[in-house]
Amino acid sequence: MMSGKYLMMIVTLVTVLTVFSGCATERYISPTLSESPRTGLDLKPPVLGAVFDGRASQEPKDAASQLQENLRRIYGSSIEWNEYFTKTPSGRLAVRVRLVTLGASFGSRLISSVAFANAISSAQGNATGTWGTVVGSVSAHQSIFAGSFSGEGWWNGAAWVDLEVQVSMGK
Repeated sequence: MMSGKYLMMIVTLVTVLTVFSGCATERYISPTLSESPRTGLDLKPPVLGAVFDGRASQEPKDAASQLQENLRRIYGSSIEWNEYFTKTPSGRLAVRVRLVTLGASFGSRLISSVAFANAISSAQGNATGTWGTVVGSVSAHQSIFAGSFSGEGWWNGAAWVDLEVQVSMGK
């Protein structure tokens, strides 16, 4: 009977350790724009543009410059690039892009179930022969333990980009 208690304690310990040791990882994405260049678009004066990487964890490190290069390829000379915190001159339009989040986290969980059962079986028989009549009776008691584990995982992702459009009119 003691061995059953030890088995139950071991299974419980293994289940708890398995649940708390699930995997967690992160994936980072790079912003890409696959638009065709805007031919025939020639703004005078050009829009002032800036891209700033304001993420806490800057992986990949070239996300802001990659986004700026894609915008440069699409809009050409219609955007004049400057620093993000530069004051907008009077009579100009400025568009500022700030990267806040680009990435995904992986989460998982394990679901387990345990079942205990007792199986009792018995049989009786008799036989008659030259030796006389023989009667037999057999019974068996078995404890059955069953368990199952299943797991699931998912990606939670986000792309958060702040877009600020500023028009400076006045003196």
